[in-house]
Amino acid sequence: MREVEKIIADNPGPWEAIILPELKPARPYVLGISGLPGSGKSRLSRALWTNRRDAFYIGGENITFAMFNVGKPTASQYVEAYDWIYKLIDSIVQEGYGVIFDSTNPQKTYRDRLRKLAGDRAPVFFAQLVARDGTLLKRLAERPVSDDPQTVARNFPPATLFEFKRTFEALRPDEGVVIDTEVNDLDGQIAIINQNI
Repeated sequence: MREVEKIIADNPGPWEAIILPELKPARPYVLGISGLPGSGKSRLSRALWTNRRDAFYIGGENITFAMFNVGKPTASQYVEAYDWIYKLIDSIVQEGYGVIFDSTNPQKTYRDRLRKLAGDRAPVFFAQLVARDGTLLKRLAERPVSDDPQTVARNFPPATLFEFKRTFEALRPDEGVVIDTEVNDLDGQIAIINQNI
């Protein structure tokens, strides 16, 4: 894991946004979790890490915040952060570990780049979490109030959610699964993903 640790050490800001594996999987893999705010990405990603313990957990938005200390990065900051994340993922896969990576809206160009990066070394699988607008807004309203700009505050206006939806890119059927978080509880979501990795 020396190369992975070197990449992380070269950019110490994101270190706290990464959870290290406890086990090594039979083969490396890359799992991308996406979904609108309130869909349960972070909750599922952390639960998967706890369930599997054979992957690095990387929170995409947490990394961009750690690198730039802003809630919403500029386009160039976003590109810089994802260049660093993909360099890290490449090194993790080379060393034979899994990656659980969550991000609100990894667009098709980024998903394709991730598949190309992993190549034949590791399967890449995506899961997109969905729920109705009312459910997303209710979940966002139930979040605790925080002064931390990284945290989506309780007063998340519906217009902001609808702006996220406007630019959101759905998965293609051959890229992975769409999981309705209103129908599947956390254990059901984990089971669906574990069947596909």
